[in-house]
Amino acid sequence: MVFACLRAGLLRMWNAKRMILIYFLTNFIFGLLIMLPLRASLNSFLDSSLMGRRLAGTINMDFVFEFIKHTPSIGGVLMSMLVVVSLLYWGINLFLSGGALAVFIQENEYKRERFWGSAAWFFGRFLRLFLWGIPVFALLFSVQFIFLGLEKLIFGSDAYESVLYWSKWLRTIVRYLGIVVFLIIFDYARIYVVDTDIRSMGRAIWYAVRFTFTHLRRTFTLAFTFSLVGTVYLLIYNPVADLMSAPSLAVVLMLFLWQQLYMLVRMVIRLGLYASEVELHGGLLKLAEKKKESGPTSQPAAGGSNPGVGLQKG
Repeated sequence: MVFACLRAGLLRMWNAKRMILIYFLTNFIFGLLIMLPLRASLNSFLDSSLMGRRLAGTINMDFVFEFIKHTPSIGGVLMSMLVVVSLLYWGINLFLSGGALAVFIQENEYKRERFWGSAAWFFGRFLRLFLWGIPVFALLFSVQFIFLGLEKLIFGSDAYESVLYWSKWLRTIVRYLGIVVFLIIFDYARIYVVDTDIRSMGRAIWYAVRFTFTHLRRTFTLAFTFSLVGTVYLLIYNPVADLMSAPSLAVVLMLFLWQQLYMLVRMVIRLGLYASEVELHGGLLKLAEKKKESGPTSQPAAGGSNPGVGLQKG
């Protein structure tokens, strides 16, 4: 069922492919907001730096330290700018997600009025939904400390090096899984809000928690599949980007195009995940309704066929 929903979600995303361009341009604009001030600072610094000739290569930490040392004022400015732009970027993506989910749930193709109208209609509720989700995130993030407590309880304060090493890795994995599960919960909470137009965000986040953990294998498998695709593409992207390190206009242009292709793939993955989650959510609800209608007394006779069996495998 999971991979059937994945295929159907990708098809649904392709029918509304104009949204890919909207997401891509949004990321491109926010990238410029960060890079233009940084480029101006680098230009004024490189006039007096012999390290400038190595800027066209891969990232050199000596150059980074020299830049920070000789431009002490840039640190605070860049950090402030990164915080502000990051918040704006998160907010605009939250805004756009309302339109994208509404298109995937209610339409078979992109319609401008539906997309922008729904983005504005659900934005305030999504902000409240995020605030309701903070306790859920804190709870999931705190699970890692259970393993730290068990380590102290079993091995005391003077554990073996091997125990400390593997315990650290275990906590890292649990922390990562907690973040991923929260993001899944937040996605299905938004889908529920758009699908039902509910105004109680507490009920929405609680519904998403129950839905996610009831179908944890399927919801996690779907999200992990898209995450795996993104990771594989990143492993392809980095070596190729490192090869494009000559101080030549043609090479710089090729690197720019390669970077933009990477961002485009990321937007496809994000929208593909949204569309596939909408398909999975609807499919599981229909499956639950069929189970209710069939009831415990409507089991097929021996040798018969149950139309719900094929759906339950996935």
